[in-house]
Amino acid sequence: MSTSRGLSGRLMDMGPVRRHSLIAFSSSIGVTAIGFFTTIYIAHDAGAAALGGFFLLLAYVGVIGLFTDGGVSGAALQRISEGGSQDEYFSAHATVRVLLLAATLTVLVAARPLFVDLNQSGLFIWLLAALVISTGAGIISTGVYGSGEVGILQIADLANNIVRVIVQVIAVYLGYSAGGLAAGFIAGIIAGLLINTRVLSMKIVPFGRLHIQGLLAFSGWAFITGLTGALMGYADTILVGYFLSNSEIGMYRTSFQLATSALFVMFALRTALYPKIASWMKAGETGSVETALSRAITYSLALAVPAACGAWVLGSSLLYYLYGASFVAAGPALSLLFMVEIITVFLALETMCLGALDMPKSVFIVTAIGATSTILLDFLLIPLHGITGAALALLLGTGIFALAAHSVLKKRIQVRIEKRPVVSIIVSSLVMAFCVFIYQYVIPETNVFIIAGAVVTGMMIYSLLLMRLDRGIRDEVRDLVAGIGFPWPGWL
Repeated sequence: MSTSRGLSGRLMDMGPVRRHSLIAFSSSIGVTAIGFFTTIYIAHDAGAAALGGFFLLLAYVGVIGLFTDGGVSGAALQRISEGGSQDEYFSAHATVRVLLLAATLTVLVAARPLFVDLNQSGLFIWLLAALVISTGAGIISTGVYGSGEVGILQIADLANNIVRVIVQVIAVYLGYSAGGLAAGFIAGIIAGLLINTRVLSMKIVPFGRLHIQGLLAFSGWAFITGLTGALMGYADTILVGYFLSNSEIGMYRTSFQLATSALFVMFALRTALYPKIASWMKAGETGSVETALSRAITYSLALAVPAACGAWVLGSSLLYYLYGASFVAAGPALSLLFMVEIITVFLALETMCLGALDMPKSVFIVTAIGATSTILLDFLLIPLHGITGAALALLLGTGIFALAAHSVLKKRIQVRIEKRPVVSIIVSSLVMAFCVFIYQYVIPETNVFIIAGAVVTGMMIYSLLLMRLDRGIRDEVRDLVAGIGFPWPGWL
C-alpha cells in the first residue's frame, strides 16, 4: 500500500500534469458522451451504410493526410518542446506543410478517377476540403501543444467535437446522410482551429537551413512511422469495405467507436505527459519518467479492464438497444475490440514514451511490425469471418505491436507494473461482471432502461470494491474529488 501511495503522490503532485490530466479527463468524458449519443441517433436515422461511407472517408483522410504532413508536425513538436528556437521551428514547419499540401492536392486531382467509391457518393470534394482545413489546424495545434498549452488544446478538441456533432445531427435530420457527416467533420475542425489560433503565442519569423535540417532529421522517421501507424489504424476499415460492404463498415466502426470509450483516461494522461516526458529525459530525470509511466498504466487499466468485462456480458444487448437490430451481428467483434483496448493501454503509453525519448527509428520499426502483422491477418481473417475476423486480426496485430514496443522501451527505462493496484482492478472487474450477469438473469432484458440499470449497477459495484481493495487508489480519488469541491463519504 505504501509503495502504491508513494508512486501515486509523486505523479499527481506534479501540478501541470495533474491539472492537464484532469482537464483532458473531463474533456474526454464530454467527447465520449457527445459521440455516443450522436452515433445512436445517426445509426437509427441514417443507417449503417451512411456511417460506413463516412468512416471510409475518415480512413482516406487519415492515410492521405500523412502526405500533407510528411512527419514534420512530429518533428516540430519535438524541437519546440525542447525549448530552443521555437518560433523558427514553428515557421519552418508551417512552410513545409503548405508546400506538401499543394503537392498532395495536385496529385489527388489528377488521380480523381481512381477514387470510384468517393466519386459515386459525392465525397471526393469533401476529402479535398478536409485535407486543406486539417492541415491549417494541424499547423496551429502543433504550435499550441509544443508551447505547453495542453489545456487550451484539450478545450479546442472538445469544441471540435461539440460543433461536429451539432452540424452532423442537423445535416442528417435534413437528409444529407454521408455528405452531412462530412460537413460536420470539417465544421468541427474549423471550430478547434479558431480557439487554438486565439492563444497561439508563436509567430512566423525568418528561419534558416539549420532549422529545416533539424526538422528533417526527425521527420523522415516520423513520416514513415505515421504512415505505418495509419495503415494499422485504417487498413481494417478499408479492407472491410473491399471484402464486404459499407453497411458492415458502419457496424464494425460503430463497435470500434464504442470500444474506444474504454481509453479516455489513457488519452488524457498520454496528452498531458508527452511534453513533460520529453523535457524530463532532456534533463536526465529518468525516475520521473518511470514513475509517471507506471501510474499512467494503472489508471488507464482502471477503466479499460472493467469496460472489457462489461462488454463480454452486455455487448450484444448494448448494440441492439443503442443502435438497432442490424448492429447485433457485431456483438462478437465488440467483445474482441474491448480486449484490443486493454492491450492498447500498454501500446499507446509505451510508444508515446519512445517518441518522447527521441527514438524515431525504434518507433518506426515496432509500428511496421504491428502494421504488417495486422494487415496480413486482415487478408486472412476478414474473408473467413467478416467483421469478427477484422476484430480478431486487430487484437492479434496489436498484441504483436505492444510486445515489440515493450521489448525496445525496457532497454532504455524500467517499465514497472504496479502489481497490487492492477490485481485489485482485475478482481473488482471480474466480480462486477459476475454481478451484472446475475442481474441479467434475474431481470430479463426488455428495454434500454434495464440495460442502463445493469451498466450503472456494474459501475457502482466495481468502483466501491476497487476503492475498498486498494487504499492508494481510494486516497487519490478522494483527493481529486476534494480538489474539485465535492464532499467525500466518510464510510469510504
